[in-house]
Amino acid sequence: MAHKDEILRTKMNNLSSRCGFGKCSKCHQDNTGRNWCHLCNTEQFQNEFDKWTSGDREIDKFIQQIQLNTNKYQDIIEWIPFGRLEDVTYLAKGGFGTIKNQLKVRGKNSIAIYGITKNPTENEYMMVISYAKHGSLRNLLNDNSYITDFGLCKPVSENDPEKIYGVIPYMAPETLSRGEYTKASDIYSFGMVMLEVLTSYPPYYNVSHNTNLIMDICKGRKPEIKYEIPLFFKEIMEKCWNFESLNRPTAKELKHRLIRYDFASRQNKIRKQVRAANKSNKNFIKYDPNEMHPEAIYTSRLIPKPTIHEYDTFNSRQQFFSIPDNINVEDEENETQEMECKFKSLEID
Repeated sequence: MAHKDEILRTKMNNLSSRCGFGKCSKCHQDNTGRNWCHLCNTEQFQNEFDKWTSGDREIDKFIQQIQLNTNKYQDIIEWIPFGRLEDVTYLAKGGFGTIKNQLKVRGKNSIAIYGITKNPTENEYMMVISYAKHGSLRNLLNDNSYITDFGLCKPVSENDPEKIYGVIPYMAPETLSRGEYTKASDIYSFGMVMLEVLTSYPPYYNVSHNTNLIMDICKGRKPEIKYEIPLFFKEIMEKCWNFESLNRPTAKELKHRLIRYDFASRQNKIRKQVRAANKSNKNFIKYDPNEMHPEAIYTSRLIPKPTIHEYDTFNSRQQFFSIPDNINVEDEENETQEMECKFKSLEID
């Protein structure tokens, strides 16, 4: 019996080793990632802390916290002296940053962050990432539809609460009108990304991204759906677009529904929806970037504020008056006249 128990234990250990990441060759503890021991690497990083600095205490602390808490090598970032980068050349400019070429590459489609450096000539900090062969981070949606953020960023030095930053087509009405960045506004953005992934068309690609579009979105405008989408996805997407933020699904609810789709996709009902959509889209023309409106902007920026005239026009259309049936007015003459004036201002007979 003991012999059988030993054989079973050995088999279980071998299975655990195959399913996990094996043992660290140095401390003989379980690795937390492929070829990565959290215990040993944390100790090594700590021993190196006094040998480098970015020149900024907060950046140093940020890098150190990541190094101490990561459980796999893919998540590590480091301070990279600018001299270690070769042939740094200008490539393009994004929402609030300039992109320059550098030599390191990790993986085909991932945009890996290797670390932070500082250009001593321009006295600017820089993120060191892998080269995006697609020419644009947005174009990675063609192959890798993983979402890390919605581009609703602003300059790190900007703290004015009155200024709103982001990409207009992906911003919820409450964000555009009141600067509210919430979990519910992220769900709205997720719905817009769903539209682009499912149809290839970015939202509002054929109109100017100006104050007129902002006002229209704040009045409930939704993007045109140019592609037949399976009903299951369309319902989820349109729930994310709900004008009332409290009526949008939560991230947990979205996860539950999408996981349910993964299982339900094997069932006839979902299959029929997909087949019907594919049949309808047989001659569908995919999005052509050349069709984009010249004033359609898909990088994060300071959102233009509507003029006073535009605000007045918008507000005048948004007034909803409810007059109770039983208005009690005192008999004094001046109060009666005051009530008549209020009714006249509302154009009520």
